[in-house]
Amino acid sequence: MKSVPVVIQASMSSKRFPGKVMAPLHEKAVVGHVVARTRKAKRTGLICLTVPGTPEDFPLIQHCQKLPVSVFLGFGHKQLTLFQFFNVFRALDSRFVVRLTADNPLIDPEVIDQAIEKAETGNYDIVASRNDQFPRMVSDLEYPPGYDVEVIDREKFLLMFARHHIEIWPSDVEHVTPILYKYGHVGWVDAPVSGVTDPPVNVTVDYIHDLCQVEQIMKDCGPDAGYREVVQWHIRHQPFVLPAG
Repeated sequence: MKSVPVVIQASMSSKRFPGKVMAPLHEKAVVGHVVARTRKAKRTGLICLTVPGTPEDFPLIQHCQKLPVSVFLGFGHKQLTLFQFFNVFRALDSRFVVRLTADNPLIDPEVIDQAIEKAETGNYDIVASRNDQFPRMVSDLEYPPGYDVEVIDREKFLLMFARHHIEIWPSDVEHVTPILYKYGHVGWVDAPVSGVTDPPVNVTVDYIHDLCQVEQIMKDCGPDAGYREVVQWHIRHQPFVLPAG
C-alpha cells in the first residue's frame, strides 16, 4: 500500500484565538499534537504545513523546523489559501492528498486511515469525515468538530480548480475544498459511535476555553486518547439536569 502525503493547514492569525496553533498543550504546542498524531496513522507519508507567510507566522515556521516538517509558504495573505493549495497540489505526485487543519489536536489516526481506505476503494473526488458548510443528511453518522479529515483526489482537484475558479466565492478561498463539494462526487466516512451528546462533542481549538477542555481530556484520558474515549469522556461530563416537574 502506498503512503499518502498530508497537508496541514496552519496560521497564526486566527481572529477568535490568535496564535492558537502554537498555544502550549500538554507539553507540546497544539500543532505538535496534530503532527504527532498524524504520524501514527498507518497510511500517511510526507507531512507538510501550508502557512500564509505573514510576519505573524514566523514563530510557527521556526517551530516547524523542530517537529520537523516541510513548510509551504503562501502569498502573505490568509485569504489566498486556495491558491496556495493549488500550488502545493501541483508540486505533489500522489493520487490522493490528506488535508487537515492545525487546530485539531485530538485528531484520530484511525479516522485518517479510514478516510484514505474509503478514497482508494471508491470513485470519489473527495472523502470527508465532516464539513460544516456541507453537512451530511444523517448527522448521527458524522464525526464531530475536531475530527475533520479530507482525502482529496489530487488530479480531480486541479481539474475542478481549472474549470470553476472563476465561480469561486471570496468566502470559499480560505476553506479550499468547497468546489469539490459543489461540483464533485463526495464520499463520507461514518463515525463508529455518535458524537451527538448534550452538549455535543467539539474538540476543535477555536477559543481559550476549548484549549482548556482538550487539556483536561488529555489529563484524564492520556495524550493519545482516541475518538471513542473522547466521546465517553463527554458523556461522563454531561451536566446533570433535573427532570421537569
